[in-house]
Amino acid sequence: MITKLDPKYLICNFNFEAAGAVIVPFGEDNKVIITGNFRSKRDYVGISWMSTDTWSHPDFRYPTSTDFSNVVLSYTYNIEGSAAPLDSVAGSPSLIIVMSNDQQYIIRLWNYVVDRPQDDWEQGGGILFPEGRTPGTATGTSGNIVIDFDNLYAGWRAYDDAFIEGVYTWIPSPTWTKLDPSEIKEIRWGITRRDYNASDPTPLDDSYPFTITFTNWNVDGDVTLGDDPQPLSKHLYRLSDSYDDNYTVTPKRYIEQFSNLGFTKLINLYIGASHFYDKSSDGTPTPGDYVPYKYTLKTTPILNKAFEAWWRDLLKWAKYHEFNEVIASISLENVNIPDDWRQLTVNGEPATAGWQPTPYFASFCNADVISYYKNYVKALADIQDEAGMPVSIKLGEPWWWWKEDLPNKPPCIYDNATRQAHLLELGYDMPEWNTSNINITEYEETLYWLRDKNGNFAHLLRDHLRTYYPNAKFTVLFFPPSVLDEGRVPPMIRIINFPQEYWSNIDSNLNLDFFQIEDYDYILFNELNKHTQIYSFVWNYLNYQFHRTQYFAGFYPDSVIISVIIQNNPLIITEGLWDRINEAAIDAINNEFEAFIWSGTQIRRDGWVPPPIKWKARNSMNL
Repeated sequence: MITKLDPKYLICNFNFEAAGAVIVPFGEDNKVIITGNFRSKRDYVGISWMSTDTWSHPDFRYPTSTDFSNVVLSYTYNIEGSAAPLDSVAGSPSLIIVMSNDQQYIIRLWNYVVDRPQDDWEQGGGILFPEGRTPGTATGTSGNIVIDFDNLYAGWRAYDDAFIEGVYTWIPSPTWTKLDPSEIKEIRWGITRRDYNASDPTPLDDSYPFTITFTNWNVDGDVTLGDDPQPLSKHLYRLSDSYDDNYTVTPKRYIEQFSNLGFTKLINLYIGASHFYDKSSDGTPTPGDYVPYKYTLKTTPILNKAFEAWWRDLLKWAKYHEFNEVIASISLENVNIPDDWRQLTVNGEPATAGWQPTPYFASFCNADVISYYKNYVKALADIQDEAGMPVSIKLGEPWWWWKEDLPNKPPCIYDNATRQAHLLELGYDMPEWNTSNINITEYEETLYWLRDKNGNFAHLLRDHLRTYYPNAKFTVLFFPPSVLDEGRVPPMIRIINFPQEYWSNIDSNLNLDFFQIEDYDYILFNELNKHTQIYSFVWNYLNYQFHRTQYFAGFYPDSVIISVIIQNNPLIITEGLWDRINEAAIDAINNEFEAFIWSGTQIRRDGWVPPPIKWKARNSMNL
């Protein structure tokens, strides 16, 4: 049964400087945990119930209802850390009610703490609010809340103190406004610090954690929205997705959604490039950037409070719903790495991916990068192991970036750590190239040295993991279109970004436990002659058996991304793209691969459902 204000459907949003998560912890009924970090004065974490479900797959959305008449929500709260208490004046946590016409009302939550001491305005007005409550000893950080939506009032208090004709008195407050419970679009809990100022982006001097716990969550009255939808049958396709695209939802909802869509066995979750880590600012302005001040990731702790809680809870729900492995996918992309970690062109331009906020690529040679990534994979693995799941880590698309969007397509191999290591190990300065189109025969020693740094990085992380978890699985994800495509990629890039001997399965020596490959550019541009070669690539070049190969089918970009891609490649063909993605996944399954659909975000957005499997002979696929 689907009910209003079921906490698994709560949504968490926040500005980019902050971090937040809402979870309904596994095995603990009627409990909600909201946790995260504040890092600027304008940080605001909002926890919302939306009357219209815009996140779910179309077949699994809960029914829309804006009517909260005859609905009563009650819960016990406990506030820890840097979040403002309910009885504070500055930054007081509030309930924001957004009506169907988008008008917003601010509800002071402290007024709905039923066991709070009697307020001065209650004494002055001669009332108790809510009516019938018994004053008690609740504090701003601990107490009991009852919200009767039929008696919900905006405003600070019901009575104001004033001097009228020289006499101090209490009068009904003109701001005390009763709300219509039948036209509610959004219910949002706003969480801030005491020094909150929406118009002041000044960074705090550090990252400040907080945790708010709601227990005894109970919703009474007219709460039924409908029956639970029937789940789809289990199928052979696997789920791949990203935390950066899904941090807003509870892990319980996330796992139930994709279990209902028939996914099972494996999830590949890209941890992301922008939300999993902790960070702080030294106050350096960044005019015109995504945020007005520069933030840099902190090397300790590795994970922020929000992601750590979300990841831990996701693994527990995944195991319960028969996903027996969640691959933690990491990459060298990160929005807030220190400047000296960045891969650079010879002119000092950083390697960047075309997303917002802008991710930068970390260097394989920087000792601090290596140390950080060792600690990173260990932190992810510790939580996997704690949840009773296999330790399984993937390094996504390890490459030296090259600027395909610039004239001459310069390589990004000139950070200081790489220059210094080259001089120390080879005895001479790196050749300086502002183009990737070089005569490789003159510079093979440097190119193979760069290739080895790439390959060794994966080995360093793999070996570090196995120091703690001898049975840990480790792999990489490879993207041939921008690494080995001879029509697109210069020879030097094909060398430095394909460390074949570091990845190959050599006799019984498993460099990697399995291998992942994707080629979504070929599907997007409808280059099927190149795409069909992907199925035999891993066996022919790396010697991994078919059942130890995993293929990523997709993805289908949104309209904004497609418009950007078309500017650079007018040959993109979106017509029939989902059909091509489906066919690629089906062919992968026919080759005994695990076939992942990349990604869950597009699955939900476009209402993808698993296509029937067509069984084929391998020789019919031109392999």
